[in-house]
Order: sequence, then structure tokens, then C-alpha cells
Amino acid sequence: MKSMIKKTIQNCCGLIPVLGLLVGQFAFGQDTMPDKDWHQSNSDTGIHLEQAYELLKNRKSEKVVVAIIDSGVDYLHEDLRTKIWVNTDEISGNLIDDDKNGYVDDIHGWNFIGFPNGDNVENETLIETRIASAGKNYPGSREMYEDAKRAYHIHKKEAEEKKDLYGKYLSDIETIKSKVDASTQSLEQVIGQMGSLSSVGKLLLNAKKEGKDVDFVESQIREAYAFYSKSLDYYYNPYYDSRHIVGDNITNKEQRSYGNNDVKGPDPSHGTHVAGIIGAIRGNGLGMDGIAENVELMIIRAVPDGDERDKDIDNAIRYAVNNGADIINLSFGKDFSWKKEWVDEAVRYAHRKDVLIIHAAGNSARKLNGNNNFPNKYFERGTLFGPKEAKNWIEVGATTHHFDEGFVANFSNYGKEQVDLVAPGAQIYSTIPNDSYAYFSGTSMAAPMVTGLAALLKSHFPHFSSQELKDIILESVRTVGHEVYQPGGNQKVPLNMLSSTGGILDCGQAVKKALLRSKNI
Repeated sequence: MKSMIKKTIQNCCGLIPVLGLLVGQFAFGQDTMPDKDWHQSNSDTGIHLEQAYELLKNRKSEKVVVAIIDSGVDYLHEDLRTKIWVNTDEISGNLIDDDKNGYVDDIHGWNFIGFPNGDNVENETLIETRIASAGKNYPGSREMYEDAKRAYHIHKKEAEEKKDLYGKYLSDIETIKSKVDASTQSLEQVIGQMGSLSSVGKLLLNAKKEGKDVDFVESQIREAYAFYSKSLDYYYNPYYDSRHIVGDNITNKEQRSYGNNDVKGPDPSHGTHVAGIIGAIRGNGLGMDGIAENVELMIIRAVPDGDERDKDIDNAIRYAVNNGADIINLSFGKDFSWKKEWVDEAVRYAHRKDVLIIHAAGNSARKLNGNNNFPNKYFERGTLFGPKEAKNWIEVGATTHHFDEGFVANFSNYGKEQVDLVAPGAQIYSTIPNDSYAYFSGTSMAAPMVTGLAALLKSHFPHFSSQELKDIILESVRTVGHEVYQPGGNQKVPLNMLSSTGGILDCGQAVKKALLRSKNI
């Protein structure tokens, strides 16, 4: 998950990069960035957080623990360091499992994709690559195997073609630059004389109209070329195996105490951004404010640059539950699953322990059907072993700061039954490593909006169960009176065709409903 660009081209729930080349067009002419706190405002597109705090100002709160299962978090960030969960039963640095929970020196959480010596998994294959290369050894259905194999060959071929295309673009740009430097001709004149370079020439001319120079275009193309090169080295490389770094037996579900305590990892950009949305320090004048004030952020690293492993997610959820998390945020996902029942069992375990799970719907602009995005709330063995779906699960789509037909983010996955509600997820300003801040986009940013509200409610109404928190959040959404574009096209539909509630997260209404319910208990 290093750059999360893969998560844009594939499915999953990471941020949408500014690099327009990767989705077939430049980012020239994009909207200017909105105000950094637009998503929290009392506007039509905001979550009405100020209203919520006004209603809660005279009410006491208790500490709530939120587990962030992600790429890692920069726990020393200036706007997060006092909000990080601390395992007070563990003595830091003594190399002893003081609390006997199976994890040595897990002060702020745990990293399930590392080795005790400090080595960490950074790059990983995609699940379609693993399934396609497994052949008859794939433990899932034949149908999913065939779908994954088909996707693998299509996407690998696309990556090869894109790498060749951007490699040619780089060569052509060098030719154009050298001709301009060697003559008195303008860029337009040189391009006009080079018909064979018309494609990259048009990019350069369009960029110039937008105030971008040749070097900018070259840097964008070079990043695209590097991405596709990397995708062939790792994402679509059936011979790459990261588990030698971890040193576990990936087929042994009962093996739980592997990994290390490096919860930051090689690149915690994504997880740090998610953490800031949920719980960045409020009112300190730095960067931005998180949604929940009285919160501790437990960090669990289980998501690499590539697709996560079901065994790691199973263990990550169980670690969160066993170590006191009230709420779990999952801002990741993939197109297929290797051992879905493992994750299902962990979700059931969380439900038995009354822990709420919030999951990002994904960025493929497609309709979810319960079998094309994982993990999800539908249990693979539901009819025989209990409920068909997880009652402690909330699925979240993304919205923009435009209160018009483009209100729902054009990248967001959707589903009348599969997605519960939408929340701001495009151009969200939050924390990134090294005391910095940035705008990211993705359903990864929408899910922690809901997680933040759940934590805010839980801290002020600690007697509410996870089911009650879910009911309050979903029953208090703000509906939208106009139709919106269905992601991925120009068809206009009511918002209730894209999610079960047909509404956007509303913190103010949620607190009102919580206050009313609390009085009636």
C-alpha cells in the first residue's frame, strides 16, 4: 500500500492519486482544493460535527479505543502522539511478553507483516496473482479461481502495455526537449513537425495551457512508468513471495504470535492519514482536528503495498478485540479472497465481544454484489452456521464537496444493499508522516469519518452496544433531495439506489438520536 496507486487502478480502498496519467488522463483542470475542514462543517456536504460537539458540551466522556488495521501509523506525529494507545501492561524494550498476550513489547499495537529482527514486508503480490498461480491448490471455489485467473492475465497485459507506452513517451519527450534546445524553434513548432509524436505532443501542449511545463509532464510520466514497472515486479509477479520476510507458515491459521512491534512500518502514509481523520488532537492549532476527542488509537499493521493476506487480517481483528478495542477501522480491500472463512470467524468473534467494525467500500466505481470486494459483511457459511451477515459491520461509500449531481465520488463503489451510507471521502485533509499534512481521496477516507463518529458516541454513551451505535449512525443519516451520478458513468439515480440508507453521515443528528435513546433507557 505504499503509494496506494495500485488501489486506484484495481479495487480496494486506498487513496486516489493526483497522477491522472494512471487512469488515462492528466489531472489538469481539477478543482482547487477545498477548505481543509470542509468535511466537518455544517454545510450540505459536511458531517455537522460542530453541531454534535455543541450538543455534547455538558456531557462527560470516557476513553474509547479504536483499532486502525492499516499500513502503519506515524505514532510520533505532532498531531497524534498523545492519542496513541499504550499497552500499560507491557514494559517497553525488555523483550519480554509481560502481559502474556503472545506479543513481545506490543506497546502501541502489533505488526503482522514483519519479522522479529525488524524486517518488514513492504511490497506484495495481488490476490489475483496468488490465486492464478495456485491452480488446483487454490482452496476457494472454481468460479472465483477462473475469475481471478482471467483478471490476472488482463491486468498483467495492461501493465505491460502501459509500461511500454510510458517508456515510449519518456523517449519521445527527451527527443522533443533536445530539438527545442538545439534550435530557435518553439515547443509548438517542434511538435508540429513531429507527427509521430502527436500523442505525447498533445499532452505537452495541453499541459502548457494549464500552466505546466515539460518537466512537470515528464515527472508525471516517469512516475507512471515507475509504477507499472513495479507492478510487474511485485503485483503481477507469481514468483515473488514476501512471506520469507515474515517467516510464518501462511497455511497455519492457528499460528498467531508472529510479526514484530514496528507499527510504523516502511511507509505509514495511508494509515497516518486515516488516524488523523479519526482522532488528531483537537484545538491545538496544528494541521487539522480529528473527529473524536477522547480516543486512543491502537495501531495494527497488516496491509502492505499490494493485497493483504486473510490470515493477517484474521489475526489483526482478533488482536484488536483481545486488547480492548471498542471499534475497528478497515480502510482496505481486494477483489478476491483466499480464505474468507478465516476473516468471517474473526468478524463473528468481534461481534460476540461487542466490537463494531467499519469498512471502506472500495474505489472501483462498481456495484458491489457480496462476492466482488473483500472483506465484506456477508458470511460465506451463513446459512449453516448462523446469521448470513455481520450485524456489527458498517460499509461506507464516499462523497465530494460538491452538492450537485457529482455529490457521490466518481470512484466510489456502491450498492443498495451492500453499502450502508456515504461520508466525505474526496479531497480530505489529514495527517501524513513526519509532522506533515495532505489531501487524500478514497473510500479509505470516508470510513474513518464513520469510525470517528462511532468513537465520539461511544465515549459519551459508553453503555451503548455496537448494535446500538450502528443503528443510531444509520438512522440519523441526512438524505439528499436530488439525484446524483452513479459512479463510473453519467446515469442519474437517487442516493438510495447507491446505499441502503440513501443518506450521508450526520454527527449532529446522531448525537440528538443518542441523547433521546439514552433518556429512554
